Amino acid sequence: MMTSAEVTMARAYLFKAVPSLPANGMSVIGTIDFGLDGDFIGINGTIVGLTPGQHNFHVHQYGDMNHGCAAEGPIFNPTQINPNNYMSLAGNIGPVMANSNGVAYVNLQSSILTFNGQNSVIGRGLMVHEIVSNPNDFPGTPFGCGVIGIVNEK
Repeated sequence: MMTSAEVTMARAYLFKAVPSLPANGMSVIGTIDFGLDGDFIGINGTIVGLTPGQHNFHVHQYGDMNHGCAAEGPIFNPTQINPNNYMSLAGNIGPVMANSNGVAYVNLQSSILTFNGQNSVIGRGLMVHEIVSNPNDFPGTPFGCGVIGIVNEK
């Protein structure tokens, strides 16, 4: 069995938000890889079907995609610092920008998130939100979500 100390890569498949699970024909809207990149976790992938423009993108507390992604809970905040200021939370890894075709190419880094310990993303939710007019405001309605899991690198 792999321990979290051995994890070097994780992945989340994002699905369009639906009112309840299980949902027939859930459509994959993105694949996001998390990988060790020196002192950072690199976050890379593609999300499709978005409205062109800026979308908030977060790691959420729970890996539960029920209730239109609302069951994923709040944005991941392992240290409970400034819980009312979501821009300062560890799980606030976005925003991402969708081009005129509704595709967002994700290429981000985090020096806070890890694969083990208090800041581990393993088993956490990953959510992309509907387009927002002001990224400093409330994150917005979920567009899609997934669960971050360990990749079998064999």
